[in-house]
Amino acid sequence: MASEASSSANGDGVSASSAIDFLTLCHRLKTTKRAGWVKREVNNPESVADHMFRMGLMALIASDMTGVDRNKCVKMAIVHDIAEELAGN
Repeated sequence: MASEASSSANGDGVSASSAIDFLTLCHRLKTTKRAGWVKREVNNPESVADHMFRMGLMALIASDMTGVDRNKCVKMAIVHDIAEELAGN
């Protein structure tokens, strides 16, 4: 733990403050409705977090296919929409 704190202080790691900021941003995805659904006036549109969860599950299933890197597939599925919170979906 001490080494983590020192690496963060040296700029080699992620600071606690940065981690909290990132997790706060991700938390907001639970209430950020997907813009395309809102534009099409879909009743009870899914949130960005709902979409990311579903994509993560789809990536788990698809990653059973030969030649697919499960780790990369799942990571990409989970993080692909995080920027939408910053850009406005």
